[in-house]
Amino acid sequence: IPLIPGISIYQLFRNTALSNPNETAVIFLDKKISYRDLDDLICRYASILKGLGIGKGDVVATMLPNSLQHIVAFYAVTMIGAIHTPIDVMYQADEIAYQIKDSGARNIFIFDILYDKVAGLKDTAQIDNIIVTNVKDWGSPETIIPKSLKYFWETPKQKIDGTIDFFDALKTCTPLEEAETIDPKKDTALLLYTMGTSGKPLGVIETHFNLVFNSLTHAHAFRSWEGREINFSIMPMFHTSGYLLHQLPTLYQGGTVIPIPLFDLEDSFRIIKTYGVNVIFAPPTFFIALMSRPDMIELYDLSSIKASIGCAAPVPVEVQKQWKELTGIPLLNGWGMTETNSGGII
Repeated sequence: IPLIPGISIYQLFRNTALSNPNETAVIFLDKKISYRDLDDLICRYASILKGLGIGKGDVVATMLPNSLQHIVAFYAVTMIGAIHTPIDVMYQADEIAYQIKDSGARNIFIFDILYDKVAGLKDTAQIDNIIVTNVKDWGSPETIIPKSLKYFWETPKQKIDGTIDFFDALKTCTPLEEAETIDPKKDTALLLYTMGTSGKPLGVIETHFNLVFNSLTHAHAFRSWEGREINFSIMPMFHTSGYLLHQLPTLYQGGTVIPIPLFDLEDSFRIIKTYGVNVIFAPPTFFIALMSRPDMIELYDLSSIKASIGCAAPVPVEVQKQWKELTGIPLLNGWGMTETNSGGII
């Protein structure tokens, strides 16, 4: 493991973007974006946040599934020295209100279909600004819509008064050029809420140094394959694994992240084959679901997979054995927790 640089988590990404500008950083809904263009979106959204008066140490909430928009949101917030707190997209209004109040967030970025869950926060002045986006905003004619996303895709996009449309705002703003100066070991980058054995969820503070350190350790210690990583990113980004098993180490390496907003069995096979996925961190139920369709395992070529690792729950030995027999790929057990910045043991 190389020496850990004393920089922000955004700067770690920026370094990769400068050295790999034309490589594909993200594929979301079958639409690719390069490192250069992803950094441009990040800098534009950072400029919007600054224009709203958000600065160093402020908390910005995000209530988005795994998506390009969520990745942009995270890096833009950390670029200006603010703190990113993601909210579970399954939360109801009272649960959202609790995290907003506890974290001190005054601004939130959401999918428009979730607006009714947060509208009351604006009415009661708990939130200053609501930024909205629609799942179709990053779609393309090539997008193949899985069954799990059809409802969201087919729900018409509507203008919501009193909100800021994410992509409309990006078009008219000037990208921020300079990132905020931060103290990596003292300044918080990410505030993740985790449920203990009792009581309300508690916020776990993760500094820029925590995230940079674990980006490097997850990349160098956990990865033993060669070539660019193509990461099937299914663990949710309101969970630590969504960052430290998918996004952060993959983008540090110059690899490609494929955010999966909702699991769809048949579409999982298609994505693995189409894009040559070589890394999958997922709960054991994911691998069990794939094994329930041996016909599709035979039909689709899974040989691109170099690492399959179970997380979020123990992987039973029988599941490991069956996966190896069907695919020829080892399935490892992983363990981690929010308080340890995700992966601790494989």
